[in-house]
Amino acid sequence: MKSCWEHIRNDDSIVIGRDETFSEDRLRDELENLINLTKYNFTKWTYTKSQPYQCIIESESEYIEIVLYLANITNAGWEDRPHKKRAQVTNVKELNLKFSRYSNMSRMSLILGYYNFEKPIFVSWDARKYQRHKSNRSCYVDVEDLLRGYQLGYVELIRSKNPIQVFTPSNVDKWMEKQFEVIHSDISSISDLFAEISFEMYKIISEFENIWDGREKVIEMRDGGGRNWRQSEWQGWYFEYIMQQILDVKFTKIKFNNTVFDYFDSIPWDFKVHSTNKASRNSIPANDLSAVYASIKEFGEIGFIILEGEAIYEPLDKFEKWHDKIKGREISENKEYLRKRKSAFKPERLSVIVLGVDDIEEHPKFQEGMINSNDKKRNSKLMIDLRKLKNKNIILQRDLKK
Repeated sequence: MKSCWEHIRNDDSIVIGRDETFSEDRLRDELENLINLTKYNFTKWTYTKSQPYQCIIESESEYIEIVLYLANITNAGWEDRPHKKRAQVTNVKELNLKFSRYSNMSRMSLILGYYNFEKPIFVSWDARKYQRHKSNRSCYVDVEDLLRGYQLGYVELIRSKNPIQVFTPSNVDKWMEKQFEVIHSDISSISDLFAEISFEMYKIISEFENIWDGREKVIEMRDGGGRNWRQSEWQGWYFEYIMQQILDVKFTKIKFNNTVFDYFDSIPWDFKVHSTNKASRNSIPANDLSAVYASIKEFGEIGFIILEGEAIYEPLDKFEKWHDKIKGREISENKEYLRKRKSAFKPERLSVIVLGVDDIEEHPKFQEGMINSNDKKRNSKLMIDLRKLKNKNIILQRDLKK
């Protein structure tokens, strides 16, 4: 491709030339050295094997851990727009979850772009604003924005409806002040971050057929590479299967004690499908209580994406026999008991909720004091009572079409 890209020289004039790029090692070293020249202390890198990197930065009174994507700022690939540049990173969902633990430490995710045709400058984006993407993610900036950053030293702009900071090396302290300000102002709360994607979930699920046929959905999972199409509670696994497609990401799961949560995005999330045609329609069995508390201690909140609906059954074991047959399992005609299976499911309402430690205290628990057949005590579990949810807990709660 020909060199048709606009670049900025030392005297701020615009010329046409090739991109200058630098190794990730150099970018990491330069950032660390610059921060250590300010009132902040670059404590250490906690993960450097691959992107995203993780580092801890300390102020006089607290730490923050930054999940950091570093990238060169290069041309955007459009010859008709030579002024347009981008920092391209891999899917921002692939987070390494081996966080170090500091009792007073907050966390944030950033994309940091580096440009240096003849003089260096940085551009910073909030990575959480760029999470919904199948593969690589491009964050755009114009030559005019870089030029303004050179002239002012530090500037905050809005690009593609998201805030960015452009700053020269001598103004890295102002950039750090901004990150601590963001942490304390809580402008990127979980509710804010998930409001838009929650509504997208609702719109997509509301376009599904009114009744999910169990046979069709099991075959869809099997033919589409779903790993859990053999499971008898197919509706829950089908919900996870379609959520993976809606979110456009490979799931990053997270484990506490012996409990694995379905999905991680800023906080642990779990998917729940709940039948409404039973006496306990407002009570949703959730996860191991100790794992719930551990996850809240680590990340501040825990989230649940809940699909409620009517379970539809077939007489006797008709669906079970069909399911056994496609699994290649031998079908016995002399079972000692017959268990009816859900053969269809009618989605009625989608809820996206978050709970903190104080909220957990208000919801009932179950299995408390119960003993397993091996005489070992069962772990207590959380029971989510939908009637006890407060407005602050609910990111989205909408009825689906009838």
